[in-house]
Amino acid sequence: MDIVLSLLAAMFGAIVGGCFTAWAVHRTHEYTMEREEANENRMITSMLKAIHDEISDTWSNYVNNVGAMLENLPTGQPFAVYFPVTHETLFLIYRNNTDKIGKINDDELRKSIVSTYAKSAALVQSFIFNNHLNGKVEYWSHLHAQTQNPVHLLNVNNHMAVLTDYAGKLRVLHNDVKQLVQNLSKELTEKGY
Repeated sequence: MDIVLSLLAAMFGAIVGGCFTAWAVHRTHEYTMEREEANENRMITSMLKAIHDEISDTWSNYVNNVGAMLENLPTGQPFAVYFPVTHETLFLIYRNNTDKIGKINDDELRKSIVSTYAKSAALVQSFIFNNHLNGKVEYWSHLHAQTQNPVHLLNVNNHMAVLTDYAGKLRVLHNDVKQLVQNLSKELTEKGY
């Protein structure tokens, strides 16, 4: 009988001990998950603040330089300005955090960020193309100045017409990005980023 009681006591102790162990493991897991979620939320908050700074500073620098020139360009004039810009030097915070952007729970904010950066990248690419057009005008002008060949002058005029037409498209894209940046900056400010 003592053996049976000892066995029952041992089984009861094992069951109670196992329950407490299971509870402790479960509670530790919950605590770890809560801590990881809090860390991820802090990381996303920090990233959103950095994105806000990046988009504000980049836009401010752009508007105070070449953006102002584009806004003040008379309609029907070519944008005959070289703007030394590359994708590699811009949007570093965004590009280095693309894996985290998808973790932003606010669908509208996430979409605003992606749309603003995508349209901004298109604007950069448009300036790169505008630089290319300026290079073509310069090239054909130089050849015409050396040779006085009328074909070279025709190429100058053709490229200048394309450059003039492109200035209007560049301005439209500039205005689109301007609106997106203003909206995103307002949204980030309102949400405390």
